[in-house]
Amino acid sequence: MGKSTRPSPFFRPRLLARAVITPCLASAGLLSLPNLAFAGGGGMPVVVPGNIVLQQGTDPGGGAAVVDMNPPFVNAAGEVGFTGFLQDGDHYLFVGGAVVWEGSDNPDGAFLFDLEPRMDSSGAGGWVYPIDINGADALYTDAGPFAAAGDPFPPVDGGTYSFLGNPSMNADGAILFVGVLDDDDDGAFDRLALIRSPDGTAASVEIVYAGGDVVDGETVMPDGIDFDYSVSEDGAHLGTILNMVGDGTTNTFVRVDDAFVAREGDPTPDGDNWDNFDLLAVNANGSYLLTGDTDGPDGTDEFVAFNGTVVVREGDTLAGVEISPGSALRFAALNDYDQAAFAWARPTANGFRETVFYACDANDVTNQTIPVFTTIDTLLDVDGDEVGDYTILDVTLSDAIVGKGIGETPFVYAEVLLADAKFTQTNAMIEVPVTCCGNSFVNGIEECDDANDDDTDACLSTCVAASCGDGFLQAGVEECDDANDDDTDECPGSCLPASCGDGFVQEGVEDCDDGNGDPGDGCETDCTVSSGSEGSSGGESSGGGDTTEGADTSGSASGSASGSASGTATLTGGDDGDSADESGSSGSEGSGGAADDAGGCGCASDRPTRAAWSLFALGVLGLRRRRR
Repeated sequence: MGKSTRPSPFFRPRLLARAVITPCLASAGLLSLPNLAFAGGGGMPVVVPGNIVLQQGTDPGGGAAVVDMNPPFVNAAGEVGFTGFLQDGDHYLFVGGAVVWEGSDNPDGAFLFDLEPRMDSSGAGGWVYPIDINGADALYTDAGPFAAAGDPFPPVDGGTYSFLGNPSMNADGAILFVGVLDDDDDGAFDRLALIRSPDGTAASVEIVYAGGDVVDGETVMPDGIDFDYSVSEDGAHLGTILNMVGDGTTNTFVRVDDAFVAREGDPTPDGDNWDNFDLLAVNANGSYLLTGDTDGPDGTDEFVAFNGTVVVREGDTLAGVEISPGSALRFAALNDYDQAAFAWARPTANGFRETVFYACDANDVTNQTIPVFTTIDTLLDVDGDEVGDYTILDVTLSDAIVGKGIGETPFVYAEVLLADAKFTQTNAMIEVPVTCCGNSFVNGIEECDDANDDDTDACLSTCVAASCGDGFLQAGVEECDDANDDDTDECPGSCLPASCGDGFVQEGVEDCDDGNGDPGDGCETDCTVSSGSEGSSGGESSGGGDTTEGADTSGSASGSASGSASGTATLTGGDDGDSADESGSSGSEGSGGAADDAGGCGCASDRPTRAAWSLFALGVLGLRRRRR
């Protein structure tokens, strides 16, 4: 693709234009086709399940319809966040399924406008986004205005901000952003800086890197802080692209934490040289995903690299999809499982297409990557009937941009242009489930992966480890499994068939079951109630009371209460009649706990916590396993 000529960050234009495809521009000949789904020319379209998070034309709750949306940013809680505009000219901030803020909500009455794409949120209610406040570049947070151009910059005596933008927010609410500093408040742009606020307030800001800094013997240019930095959700790892003083062909460096990991002009593992760096993403493991160009031939020079190794490049075929010469990256994201998502815009024989890929393991992109969807050729099923409801026309990014379209949940998020059956086009943020289950590698949230459909072995077809209560009979381990917690049916929670002496009263079969082999204690060894016995251990009151209901007023109770595993007590004796009431019925407090010593289910407590995200993505959305 050749070396990028990105403008200086001092004059970098704001990314306000949205790439909306009109019917006449979508693809040559599109409208001449009776069914848009066949526009790809490759036979039947692919149908993928998914959800529309927010769609143009809908009212998110404030009274005005949505016009568009910006790139997605998934937070530490797995919630997707983004900004956009409303039909009445207002803007909104969307996080975790709802609009949490509109510009007109500002209680101070300040005029908020000139929205920028990048935002972020903590997953615990915090958020930050860039906006002009009464005409001044600024950041706004859930706590109100953070700082604006002209405000003091505390680390520099007499210094002020000239610009604030491109913010990130960690899970603990810490904020990072890029600022232009006016060191002497003379109205001049003196230097760019990457700035951190550990507690999310302007008072605590500190410089991470700034123009003029000397870093490992290299001096940062005044405008040498690239806007495409990345910080892990836990705040432990930071990736930056720095432009240093020196030869313009070798002066750009990629730095992760405290080390330079790549430099323009240095050789790649493939034998060519790094030439240009674009997008960067880091995660909680300190791993990093990097995009850009090498100095190799046009048609093979654009790349995605993971931890310094090129894992896919222009000209490759990935997961059966040709990334033909002339292809360009749209976005790239990395989660804490070392899984990646990236989109390539690529020319094909049937027209321009964009394919979103999901790498189940970024260490093995070649063998563990799946295509999520391809524009024009993919239909989105939003109602679960396996029939496409919309055609995905476009990933609405006009250029590569930093975003975070994945988190530690089994979904990919993308801003797209959709067309319904009447070819009505709308912008939308969509959520598409992804699964790596069945590729024989244990990826992400999976507990196991044996690459087969056998639900009677140690690994279920959902890539969840077999366990008592999952509803599948594990061969050689369980004798029954009815997937419920009812210990009074034929299959208790122990996954052993109900039997006399297991401590559970099998409904309609046993009269009692005290879990021991002692005869004459009120419950016989054949799980029938004792007909009566004398003495302190007897199950019958000495006064002639009913042994199954307790002592009545005609006799004095002599015995003690004991409970079955279900917590139901049977009076089999008493102490001076203290446990008997006038109606002749009684029970022992807490007696249901006896089940634990009688072979009760040791697996029941695991059921609510077993791979909740996997069950949601694979069950609720009806995913089928991808088998190879």
